[in-house]
Amino acid sequence: MNTINKQTYSPQLPEDLRRFNPVTVIGAGVIGISWTALFLAKGLEVRVNDVRPNLEEVVDAGIKQIIPTLRELGLPTDGLTDRLIIEQNLE
Repeated sequence: MNTINKQTYSPQLPEDLRRFNPVTVIGAGVIGISWTALFLAKGLEVRVNDVRPNLEEVVDAGIKQIIPTLRELGLPTDGLTDRLIIEQNLE
């Protein structure tokens, strides 16, 4: 039986994106954080995984840095990290 996580299931999310929700990004370098920010701006729940000890700080700083670019692209940035999950361990 599948249970729906209310945080994961978003009726506002376009149908074509619902099948990809949630998204897991492995690696919080420049590219990983960029994808994370884009997925969040599109309304997806994102899990970021990386082994670095300061993962939360790195992801937070990276997302804050990319917010102006998301705004220039016309993407929403309010509550951007509300659907963000930080994981240092894949287990």
